[in-house]
Amino acid sequence: MNKFSEIAIKIVLVGDEEVGKTSIIIKYVKNRFTEDYKPTLGADFAVKKLKFNEKKVKLYLWDIGGQKQFKNLHKYYYEGANLFLLVFDLTSYKTFENAINIWTEDIKNNYDTIPIILVGNKFDLENERQVLFEEIEKKSLNFINFSIETSAKTGHNIENLFLRILELLETIEIGP
Repeated sequence: MNKFSEIAIKIVLVGDEEVGKTSIIIKYVKNRFTEDYKPTLGADFAVKKLKFNEKKVKLYLWDIGGQKQFKNLHKYYYEGANLFLLVFDLTSYKTFENAINIWTEDIKNNYDTIPIILVGNKFDLENERQVLFEEIEKKSLNFINFSIETSAKTGHNIENLFLRILELLETIEIGP
């Protein structure tokens, strides 16, 4: 991160619908979880202010709807991104395949220098798990900065995810 007193960071969460993008944001920003599913139409965002290594940081967390009808709008939401969180559901192999094949291509076509973190969400549903950690590591090794498993419901690894993001971004020049 640069030496400015306050820095703004745009993090864009992408992935299929119902993988938990909104829930991750709400858990991190408000420390809440709700079972009610309301799809994000187009995009939404939240802001989290914090201090990291003596710097004031403002995280703009952009939640991009996973529905196919909004795909042509993605490039507008991606503009100015400092980092992408590529979220999939650990209980749905299809969402993992789509993350690796479709969403990655969507990002890499225009933003191939921006860091990508692969997030396997719904870690709390261990008995329903369809994607193994070893497969995540193997299939994503060439295009992501790191992968992590989270649970927006229990909070497992949510704080750690954003701490690791800040540590990663600290090594990259961000801002004007």
